[in-house]
Amino acid sequence: MALLNTINVHAVLAGGLSVGEGDGGSGGPASGFGAATGPGAAGSISLPVSDLARSEPVVIAVALGQTVIFAGLLVAWLMVVAGPLVSGRLGQRGKAALGA
Repeated sequence: MALLNTINVHAVLAGGLSVGEGDGGSGGPASGFGAATGPGAAGSISLPVSDLARSEPVVIAVALGQTVIFAGLLVAWLMVVAGPLVSGRLGQRGKAALGA
Protein backbone atom coordinates (compact mmCIF):
# COMPACT_ATOMS: atom_id res chain seq x y z
CA MET A 1 0.00 0.00 0.00
CA ALA A 2 2.80 2.40 0.89
CA LEU A 3 4.58 1.71 -2.41
CA LEU A 4 1.40 2.38 -4.39
CA ASN A 5 0.80 5.61 -2.47
CA THR A 6 4.40 6.67 -3.09
CA ILE A 7 4.02 6.15 -6.83
CA ASN A 8 0.70 8.01 -6.79
CA VAL A 9 2.09 11.03 -4.94
CA HIS A 10 5.19 10.99 -7.14
CA ALA A 11 3.01 11.19 -10.26
CA VAL A 12 0.91 14.01 -8.82
CA LEU A 13 3.93 16.08 -7.78
CA ALA A 14 5.62 15.57 -11.15
CA GLY A 15 2.62 16.90 -13.06
CA GLY A 16 1.61 20.47 -13.65
CA LEU A 17 -0.12 22.14 -10.73
CA SER A 18 -2.68 24.10 -12.74
CA VAL A 19 -6.38 23.83 -12.01
CA GLY A 20 -8.58 24.39 -15.02
CA GLU A 21 -7.61 26.11 -18.22
CA GLY A 22 -7.09 29.78 -18.65
CA ASP A 23 -5.05 32.52 -20.24
CA GLY A 24 -2.60 32.86 -17.38
CA GLY A 25 -4.22 35.12 -14.85
CA SER A 26 -5.96 37.98 -16.66
CA GLY A 27 -8.70 38.02 -14.03
CA GLY A 28 -11.06 35.87 -16.06
CA PRO A 29 -13.02 32.87 -14.82
CA ALA A 30 -10.03 30.50 -14.97
CA SER A 31 -7.54 32.72 -13.19
CA GLY A 32 -7.85 30.96 -9.83
CA PHE A 33 -5.29 28.83 -8.00
CA GLY A 34 -2.58 27.45 -10.25
CA ALA A 35 -3.61 29.36 -13.37
CA ALA A 36 -0.87 31.98 -13.02
CA THR A 37 2.16 31.85 -15.26
CA GLY A 38 5.29 33.84 -14.76
CA PRO A 39 7.82 34.39 -11.99
CA GLY A 40 6.82 32.57 -8.83
CA ALA A 41 4.05 30.56 -10.50
CA ALA A 42 3.55 26.95 -9.40
CA GLY A 43 4.92 24.40 -11.83
CA SER A 44 5.88 20.76 -11.92
CA ILE A 45 8.70 19.33 -9.83
CA SER A 46 11.52 17.59 -11.66
CA LEU A 47 11.54 14.04 -10.27
CA PRO A 48 13.71 11.17 -11.54
CA VAL A 49 11.01 8.74 -12.76
CA SER A 50 8.13 11.14 -13.30
CA ASP A 51 7.45 9.96 -16.85
CA LEU A 52 7.16 6.35 -15.67
CA ALA A 53 4.91 7.28 -12.74
CA ARG A 54 2.62 9.27 -15.03
CA SER A 55 2.42 6.63 -17.79
CA GLU A 56 -1.02 5.16 -18.39
CA PRO A 57 -0.16 1.51 -17.54
CA VAL A 58 1.39 2.53 -14.22
CA VAL A 59 -1.56 4.79 -13.35
CA ILE A 60 -4.00 1.96 -14.10
CA ALA A 61 -1.94 -0.58 -12.13
CA VAL A 62 -1.73 1.74 -9.11
CA ALA A 63 -5.47 2.46 -9.21
CA LEU A 64 -6.34 -1.24 -9.46
CA GLY A 65 -3.86 -2.16 -6.75
CA GLN A 66 -5.22 0.44 -4.36
CA THR A 67 -8.79 -0.67 -5.11
CA VAL A 68 -7.97 -4.33 -4.41
CA ILE A 69 -6.17 -3.45 -1.16
CA PHE A 70 -9.07 -1.24 -0.06
CA ALA A 71 -11.57 -4.02 -0.80
CA GLY A 72 -9.46 -6.48 1.21
CA LEU A 73 -9.24 -4.09 4.15
CA LEU A 74 -12.99 -3.51 3.98
CA VAL A 75 -13.69 -7.26 4.04
CA ALA A 76 -11.28 -7.72 6.97
CA TRP A 77 -12.97 -4.90 8.87
CA LEU A 78 -16.43 -6.34 8.20
CA MET A 79 -15.25 -9.74 9.43
CA VAL A 80 -14.03 -8.19 12.67
CA VAL A 81 -17.19 -6.14 13.17
CA ALA A 82 -19.88 -8.56 11.97
CA GLY A 83 -18.02 -11.86 12.28
CA PRO A 84 -19.31 -12.80 15.75
CA LEU A 85 -22.89 -12.01 14.71
CA VAL A 86 -22.71 -14.13 11.58
CA SER A 87 -20.94 -17.11 13.14
CA GLY A 88 -23.07 -17.11 16.30
CA ARG A 89 -19.99 -16.98 18.54
CA LEU A 90 -21.13 -14.18 20.78
CA GLY A 91 -19.90 -14.13 24.32
CA GLN A 92 -22.23 -13.89 27.31
CA ARG A 93 -22.12 -10.10 27.23
CA GLY A 94 -22.95 -10.03 23.51
CA LYS A 95 -25.91 -12.39 23.95
CA ALA A 96 -27.21 -10.34 26.84
CA ALA A 97 -26.91 -7.16 24.78
CA LEU A 98 -28.94 -8.72 21.96
CA GLY A 99 -31.51 -10.14 24.35
CA ALA A 100 -30.74 -13.74 23.46
